[in-house]
Formats: sequence, structure tokens, C-alpha cells
Amino acid sequence: MKFICVYGAVNDKIDDKFKQAGIELGKKIAEEDYGLIFSGMKGGLSGAVAKGVSEDKTKPIIGVMPEFFRDTKVDEMFDGCTQKLFTDDISKRKEVMKEMSSAIIVVPGGVGTFDELFDAICTKRWGLMNKPIVIYNIDNYYKNLIDMLEYAIETNFGRENYRDTYKVFDSIDEMFNYINNYK
Repeated sequence: MKFICVYGAVNDKIDDKFKQAGIELGKKIAEEDYGLIFSGMKGGLSGAVAKGVSEDKTKPIIGVMPEFFRDTKVDEMFDGCTQKLFTDDISKRKEVMKEMSSAIIVVPGGVGTFDELFDAICTKRWGLMNKPIVIYNIDNYYKNLIDMLEYAIETNFGRENYRDTYKVFDSIDEMFNYINNYK
């Protein structure tokens, strides 16, 4: 079984349009015959994606969390996880999620999601990983971040090859076409 890692918001206060897009993404992950690796949380976009995947009862859903969540976040964990993995810390969590996945999809989120995105980009750029990293730009959420990445390249703080490490999509079908045909 191949797995898609999804990084994204766990805050439930986000607009319902994002949650609905997350559910649709989860359904597509299952439809494309992938399992899910994610934060293990039931809230926000991450939880919405897991909810979408869980509609197909045959797909594994793996929540990866730092050990300190075991006692502090029990009520916030997604009940439909087929497996929960606990890591020593946040850094190890990111490492496990990258290693177990065939592709990474980044949906809208906050600082934690940005950290996960940049960690994946750097890991790929350094040649330590070769798998697709896609930014699912729901409702143009990532416009300013993408503009900042481009500005870093234009001003020589970023290298041209940074662009080769990730792709941006606003279409689920185009995103999966890229993931499924990635070499």
C-alpha cells in the first residue's frame, strides 16, 4: 500500500469551505488507492481529510504524533485511525511521516504546517528524499507564501532549483495526475 502524507491545519475554527475541500481530498486519496499518514488529529483540515479517507473502510489511516500528545491531546485525536504511532518529538514525527509516505500534500495551515512544508522542501533539495511535494492551494490560501518563495529566488536568497522541489495546484485531479506520474 502506498501512502499520502498530508500536512495541514488542525484548528476547527477554519471556514467550512476548507473543511469541505479537505473531505473531498480525503475521498480522492482513497479513490486513488492510497492510505493516509497525517497528524492524527480530528480537527481542522487534517481531520477533514481523514474523515474523507475513512468513508472507504478499506484504507489505512495512520496518525503520527509526538509522545507528549498521548496524554495531553487524547480528546483531539481522530477516532478512525487504523494505527497511531508516537514518536519521541516533533522532529522525529516529521521524519517518520516523510519516510512512510509516497507523496506529500500540504493543505492550508499555520506555523506548524509551514514548518513541515519547509522541512520537506529542504530534505528533497538536499537529495535526501525523492517524492512529490505538492501544495494544494485551496481558495488561493498560499498565494502570499508562493510570492515570498519567488521573491527569495528573484533577490538571490533562494536558488532557482527550489522551484523543482514542489508544485502548486488548485485542482485535485491535476494534483493526482502529477503525483501518480512522478518519476
